[in-house]
Amino acid sequence: MPPEDNFRFEYANPIQRDFVWNRSTESCFDGGVGNGKTTGGLMRLLILATEFPGSRWVVARKFWVDLERTTQKTFFAKVCPREWYDYKRGGRNVMGFTRLINGSEILWLHLDTMDEKSLMSLEINGSFIDQAEEIDGGMYEMLESRAGRWSKPDWPKACPRYTWIASNPNGHDWIYFRFHPDCSPRDYRSYFFGTTIDNLDTLYKVNPEYVDALLRKPETWKQRWIYGKRDIFAGQIHTTFSRALHVYKHNEFNPLKSRQIVSLTGYFDYGLSAPTTLLVVAK
Repeated sequence: MPPEDNFRFEYANPIQRDFVWNRSTESCFDGGVGNGKTTGGLMRLLILATEFPGSRWVVARKFWVDLERTTQKTFFAKVCPREWYDYKRGGRNVMGFTRLINGSEILWLHLDTMDEKSLMSLEINGSFIDQAEEIDGGMYEMLESRAGRWSKPDWPKACPRYTWIASNPNGHDWIYFRFHPDCSPRDYRSYFFGTTIDNLDTLYKVNPEYVDALLRKPETWKQRWIYGKRDIFAGQIHTTFSRALHVYKHNEFNPLKSRQIVSLTGYFDYGLSAPTTLLVVAK
């Protein structure tokens, strides 16, 4: 990453700043709505695209309508100055493509119409995936594998390969197991977490009524979307889930220990992104 002094962004909160400037190959900004993760991810994109003229980057989200109305809108309205992108050579957004005046390119991809094979031809330096909980881990793996495939001979130093994501907590999904510090942390991965409350001062400056409306939401909704609790997720059976109450340690409690069990058969109602049902039949 280039020196921070070369750029003059106004950061919403210290967590956003640390996410923008982290040097990990893979990084995740997780947490409540409005905590600054999407804007931070786009700041990071612009810094890298500016520092390496002619570099190529992907910004992705599952659905095009969400990518265009939220992620892309934030980039052009709040992050990238008008004079930094070139209408004459590709324009602001022609068929999901933006060219900056220094020759760097941004490919805007919606992943609902793509599969892993269709991503294999990408030649990019890295990618930013917004609302990454909407996609499956296989899509992420393929995009991450394409990072670092693009280079230019006139670069004085190689462009580092980076893949970074923004997400709202969605149970113990692939993001949790890949990035959360509780799950085998890696030196080349970084995890950042911020609640809506961490960004409250900035949100109040933008629109106090929006903040007040959020804080009036039902408690279960706030636990997931404001405080970013991963124990609150769509479709859960226990709406008041407590790890201490609903999870037992196998070395402390074994309901089968005193029974003569010949065989066990498990039936899964399997979910890709959220915990679901396991029925065990003992004979």
